[in-house]
Amino acid sequence: MNSHIEIDWTPKRAAYERIQAACPSPLEQAWAYGDSIAEISKVEIRRATIIAQGSPVATIQTAERKLPAGFNLVRLTRGPVSTTPELLPQFARALRTEYPRLSRNLLFWMPDVLGGADSMRPIGKRMMTNGYTTAWLDLQPEPDVLRANLRGNWRNALAQAEADAPKIRDDRRPREIETFIAGYLKDRRAQKYSGPSGILVRRIAETFKKDTFLLQALDHGDVIAATLFLRHGNSATYYLSWTTSLGRERNAAHLLLWQGLLQLRETGVKWLDLGGMDARAPGLARFKLGLGADAVTYSGTWF
Repeated sequence: MNSHIEIDWTPKRAAYERIQAACPSPLEQAWAYGDSIAEISKVEIRRATIIAQGSPVATIQTAERKLPAGFNLVRLTRGPVSTTPELLPQFARALRTEYPRLSRNLLFWMPDVLGGADSMRPIGKRMMTNGYTTAWLDLQPEPDVLRANLRGNWRNALAQAEADAPKIRDDRRPREIETFIAGYLKDRRAQKYSGPSGILVRRIAETFKKDTFLLQALDHGDVIAATLFLRHGNSATYYLSWTTSLGRERNAAHLLLWQGLLQLRETGVKWLDLGGMDARAPGLARFKLGLGADAVTYSGTWF
């Protein structure tokens, strides 16, 4: 398919987000996420809409950092977001003209597509890292269908949690966000897993504002599990979650994820990104896939 491709590097936010609302859109390409990154790090966020045959069909958000000797480090993570993914080869050629291969622009690009070699290799890029694995859950079916799609052990755990349900608190006030961050950092240290800094989590919550969804499970007033979702357009991300031993005993994480996706669905969210999965944490992967979603491994990072 031959298409005339243009890149507009001065998009209006409304037009940018309108494109992203039409298809599953990853957090890393959300406008508010770019604002969050820019505020806590020494990067410049650049955004663009891609126009094919006169119609806007995709968006791009890059994070760029000036290096010594005039070099420019460019990261394009999980983009472009496109209503026409079949045009990725044409998008890649157009983007190559913006960041020429033999230049001081060092473009590291992780497209949110399966494979990717047919688009990346013709513009001279080589794979540097393995692909990113996540799973998208379609929230458009009715709740009873979503529940029927749960895997058996996940459905049983949810039923057990509902039979003796802890109190669920939906509160996004700054003090509750701070409580969540403290619990998350404590859990991260104890379980020895990697994750975003507390500074970034705080900035994201402040930037996303009403699109931050924090659910907490309480037992006698104590938080035994907590989950943070972020909405971006008609998509959302299961961003962070932590639980205590009592929370695990009562399957509170199952209850929070289930209640959270129903709440997101009611606000108009169509797609939920369950977040990265790693072979080094098989239990977490099984937990996420228990919702009935399938793991998808996208193309790696190309340079």
